[in-house]
Amino acid sequence: MSPQTRTARWIYAATIAIILCVLLGQPWFLGGQILEVQIASSALILLCLTSLSLESFRSIRTPVVLSALLMGYVLIQYWNPQYEQQWELGLRIWSLAPKDYIPWLPSSIHSDFTDASPLRFLLIMILGLGLVSCLIQVRSRFHRQYTLPLIVLNSSCIAIVAIIQLNLDNPSILGLFDAVDEGLPLYFATFLYKNHAAAFLNLGLATSIACFLLAHRKGNRTRTNPRWFFLFCAILILVTVVLSKSRFGFLCSLGIVAAFLPIAFKLIKSSDASKLLLIGAGVTVTITLILGSFYLLKETSAQYLSTLNSEIVDDYSFVQRTIAYESGLSMFSEAPIYGWGAGNYRHGFRQFQNLEGEEALKWGSLKIGQKNFFWQHAHNDYLEFLIELGVVGTLILFSIPGYFFWVIFRSGRWKDPVTLMLLAGLASTMVHALIDFPFRNPAVLTTWFAILAIAARRCSKSREPTSNDLRKQAV
Repeated sequence: MSPQTRTARWIYAATIAIILCVLLGQPWFLGGQILEVQIASSALILLCLTSLSLESFRSIRTPVVLSALLMGYVLIQYWNPQYEQQWELGLRIWSLAPKDYIPWLPSSIHSDFTDASPLRFLLIMILGLGLVSCLIQVRSRFHRQYTLPLIVLNSSCIAIVAIIQLNLDNPSILGLFDAVDEGLPLYFATFLYKNHAAAFLNLGLATSIACFLLAHRKGNRTRTNPRWFFLFCAILILVTVVLSKSRFGFLCSLGIVAAFLPIAFKLIKSSDASKLLLIGAGVTVTITLILGSFYLLKETSAQYLSTLNSEIVDDYSFVQRTIAYESGLSMFSEAPIYGWGAGNYRHGFRQFQNLEGEEALKWGSLKIGQKNFFWQHAHNDYLEFLIELGVVGTLILFSIPGYFFWVIFRSGRWKDPVTLMLLAGLASTMVHALIDFPFRNPAVLTTWFAILAIAARRCSKSREPTSNDLRKQAV
């Protein structure tokens, strides 16, 4: 092996290691919501993308072109502000002062970079879109094979941290960040918002089941088969989602489990299903039910589960969000083509907020109708994307994951049980985004794109043939 080849291999291995470190590290830094972490992670991903693209650009040409188009669109918004945010001294309210701008170009609201702006939106999107473009180029089957188990292990560690913090009744995250003192009482595990934690854990749940199916497919051909470890991780993560008290997150978990049930029954009926699988599944379900029963005996937990349907009936949070959705639609109708500017929902929504409709609602000791209450997110990612990017920008943004879904569904390989479970995890986040904003969280966004890249690679015509494929070709 020549020195040049050896050096190239070391560079390639280091590039993959950096990608995995960025992917796995996001959840541990408050869900990736620290500005400095976002800047460093985005810079590293761009460096890795450049390194990989020097060898093979063709495989990512379409998503990279679409991503560049989105970046240019957002930068035009940033450089063409229609309004400037002006704060009133001593109050948490502001007004929008008109500025000279070019009306036929996308525009935005000029605001601080550290709060929310087109540049902050770009930073997070570069992280997610760059990561998926990197993973889709990875040639080494070894690295792709262990990305999914690493996601499972990372999610399980986050789940263990959450359980420990709940038992210790600790108001801080990892003993470093005091969430309660920072006015963030809805934190969970290493995330600042419990619904984001549930969305991330649901991705880990679906990936755990996918890894279980992969390991079960190998059967006894390997000396140590980790399928029971992955099944244990899936149950651990599922229990942790319940503990998070994210109602819609728990419903999404049930959707993932429901998608797995037909596959499980097919495995049980198949000739290669061992008695150990049946006994292990029975024991696992029994233990889960026993532990779940002890948990459900707690008054707060029983109350939480009894109000699962309140998310769609008469719960105050749903009524509150419904009023905000109506105001958000009014905001969208004011700038439907180009939007208000990426990351500028919170700055422009004040002009459309229905204070009278919210007047009767209460959130703890804070009256919603007070002037110092404002919405940071629409609690509906799709509506918020439309408001900020308009129809034009939203179509560009959605075309990027749409390309990878097209790669997946144009091939019959998407019907494979492993790929189906990965798709179930992706779908859970997409459904969750209907009433929340999980795609605004860097940890959720990067993990979602990583799973999408792996699923697309599995279904791609250029992927390496598996042992099953070779066996079919021999027949």
